[in-house]
Amino acid sequence: MTIEILFPEICDLYGDRGNVLFLEKNFPHAHFVKTTILEEPYFVTHDVQFLYLGPMSEYNLEKVLKKLKIYQKRLNEMIQNDTIFLATGNAMAIFGTTIVKENKEILSGLNLLQIHSEIHLSKRYHSLFLGKFSEENHLIVGYKSQNTFIETKETPLFETIKEKSNTKVEGVRKRNFFGTTLLGPILILNPYFAKYLFSIMGYNQELIFEKQLVNAYNERVLEYQNQDTAYE
Repeated sequence: MTIEILFPEICDLYGDRGNVLFLEKNFPHAHFVKTTILEEPYFVTHDVQFLYLGPMSEYNLEKVLKKLKIYQKRLNEMIQNDTIFLATGNAMAIFGTTIVKENKEILSGLNLLQIHSEIHLSKRYHSLFLGKFSEENHLIVGYKSQNTFIETKETPLFETIKEKSNTKVEGVRKRNFFGTTLLGPILILNPYFAKYLFSIMGYNQELIFEKQLVNAYNERVLEYQNQDTAYE
């Protein structure tokens, strides 16, 4: 099994490097490839089973978009062939149709998902998140901190139960592409979702530190459900 981590030196904000560490701990015998922004991605000439892209600054988002643009056809092929993608934070904006910058400049995305994004550097949005993953009927917890705001016509990944804004859904699911603005890191905060994602890869064992992760998850769910918890 090959797991490729794209551009970890610039796509690792908000502690989401924890997702990579969690993958490494649960798949110790997998072939991990960590591709820098200066290298050709491994997926271009090799098969990979899991592709991860984490959150980045808005400046680096443009660099990553430019880098991946020439591999648009190959990325589309991978999505259609059910390669597992996990894009967190603002990463999934790159796979959409358009990205509008604060100066109104419009960037053309990879056009692989029906996602429209807008960047508002002066309007950072923060909120806790409590939602539901309908595929497995599990609650999802996480945190949002974003300047990039996303609208999509794709199937949502999660149904919102509670958030500061009035959004009803969160993220994107297309085949085995999982895109979410949630930070956390999501795999560690949500062990049941992690187990679902890993099961697609044929992994049905106990997660590393599963008991501790589930206990922490249960406590966090109770906290997020508490009506006195501030979502600011």
